[in-house]
Amino acid sequence: MKTKKRKVRKEDYIRETGNKRGYILANAGGVTVSYFEWVQNLQELLWNEEEVLERLTRIMQKSFKEVLEISLSKKIPMRTAALVLGIGRVAEATRLRGIYP
Repeated sequence: MKTKKRKVRKEDYIRETGNKRGYILANAGGVTVSYFEWVQNLQELLWNEEEVLERLTRIMQKSFKEVLEISLSKKIPMRTAALVLGIGRVAEATRLRGIYP
């Protein structure tokens, strides 16, 4: 499913709303939906908009909760907590799979 994308310049969004976190989450959502499109193309699937939004909501809520937990437990900013989570996932995948040439 191709979704309608609207380009929003980061600087305009932040100036208009004063909300940096919202922009970061919106960008992450866009990247996630692009991944969904890639998966659908590879597997010759076709998800309707409702399915895409349900999957996106589930992933974004889970990710937000995980980052918030790390942020609160380690007393670090959300951005740093997101990096901790992401780097931890890459390290675990590398440990399990090894490094490919």
